[in-house]
Amino acid sequence: MKRVLIPHTRELCYLSGEFFLDRIQSVLEDEGVVVDRVDFPTKGADYSVLEDYIGTHYDGIIDMNSILPFLILDDDSYWLDRMEAPFFNYIVDHPLYHHDSLRFPIQREYAIGIDRCHCDYMKAQYPHLKDVLFLPLPGTKALGEEIPFEKRENELLFSGTYDSEVEQDRKVASRIDQITPLMRECMEEMNATWQPGEKPLEAELADWMRAHDMTEALEHADSPQWDEIRETYGANSFSHWMTHLYLLDMRKRNAIRREIVERVAESGFPITVMGEGWELLPMAKLPNVRILPGCPMSVSFEVMQNSKRILDVTPLFYRGFHDRVASGLLNGALTISNMHPMEGTPQDGKEMLYYDRAHLDDLIDALHHMDETKAAEIAAAGQRFAEKHCTFEGLGKSLMKYL
Repeated sequence: MKRVLIPHTRELCYLSGEFFLDRIQSVLEDEGVVVDRVDFPTKGADYSVLEDYIGTHYDGIIDMNSILPFLILDDDSYWLDRMEAPFFNYIVDHPLYHHDSLRFPIQREYAIGIDRCHCDYMKAQYPHLKDVLFLPLPGTKALGEEIPFEKRENELLFSGTYDSEVEQDRKVASRIDQITPLMRECMEEMNATWQPGEKPLEAELADWMRAHDMTEALEHADSPQWDEIRETYGANSFSHWMTHLYLLDMRKRNAIRREIVERVAESGFPITVMGEGWELLPMAKLPNVRILPGCPMSVSFEVMQNSKRILDVTPLFYRGFHDRVASGLLNGALTISNMHPMEGTPQDGKEMLYYDRAHLDDLIDALHHMDETKAAEIAAAGQRFAEKHCTFEGLGKSLMKYL
C-alpha cells in the first residue's frame, strides 16, 4: 500500500492551494493511497513538527509552490533529503517566482509544471531536478443540479484580480534601491519591446542578452562573463536575472487583462467581472458591467455554473492549460481563451473558442453575433471533452505512475 505525505506550506490566492491539495488527497485516497496531511498557518507556522516524520517511509511528498526546500536541520542537512522520499513540487505559476526554493539541490525533487514552457525552463535552469512533469491542474464542477445553458444569469464571466499599473509602479519604486541602474535599464527596454503573445519572458531576456553581447554567459552558466554581469546588473545566473523581472511580468499580465476586459465591456456586451481591483476602474460604471468581489475558489465554481460563457485571459502561459479553462468547460460554459491551441486541447469552434489579442475585433464579433444555440452546442461538446480529459480522477491516476 502506497503512503504519501502532503504538507500544505503555502497558501495561494483565493485559498486555491488548500482546495487543490484537498482534491489531490481525495483522489489519491480513492486510489488506495494512505495520505498523511499537515496544514500550516500562513503566519507563525512551526515547521519543526515535520522532524517527527523523519524515519517514516513515504512513497512521495507533495506540495504546491512549496517552501519545504528551505527547511534545514541542525546538522545542516535538508529535511527533504532526510525523508528519503520523492518530493513533488507542484509549480502553478511561472518558475521565476519560485527560484529561491527551486535552486536548492534537493536529491529526490521532481517539479510539476502546468505549462510546457515552464517545464522546459525548469529542466534547463535547475539540473538537479530528477524530472519535470507536465500535469496541468484539472477543472472542478460545481455541486448541485446543473443549470440549463439558456437559463444561466451571467452572459459572460471573467474571474481574476486586477492590480493597477499605478500599484505596479509603486512596487517598482519600493525596490528601486535593490535594483542596479543597468537592471532598471534592462527592465525599461524589455517593457517597451516584449510582446507577451509572441514569446515567453525567458525568450525575450535571452534575445536581450544576445543583443547586449552576453551570448557567452547565456550559453554557459559557468562563464566568467557572469562575474561582470553580477557587478553591473546584480544577477549571478539566468534564473536569478529572471527573478528581477517578476515586476515586469506582473505589469504586463495586469495590463493585458485590463485591455481585453475593458474592450469587451466597452463593446456593450454584458459581462460579470469577479475579482478584486476592477471596481476602481471607469468601466465598472458601465450599465452592462457587473462587478463581484473575489471569493474562495470552492465558491467560484457556482458562479461558473451560472454563466453561459467564460472569458479566460491566460497569465502569460504559452503551452499550457489553465485550470480556469478546464473548470469553465466542466461547468458547461462556452469557454473562450487566448491560450495557444496544442495537440490534446479542445478544438477551436467545436469544443471552445480561441482568440488572439492582436485581433480582438474577432472576439467582440463572436460575442455579439454567435447564435446562442451554436454557443450551447460548443459548450456541451467542451463539457464532454473535459469530462474525459480534465478531471482530478485522471490526475490521480497520472500521479500514481510516479509514486
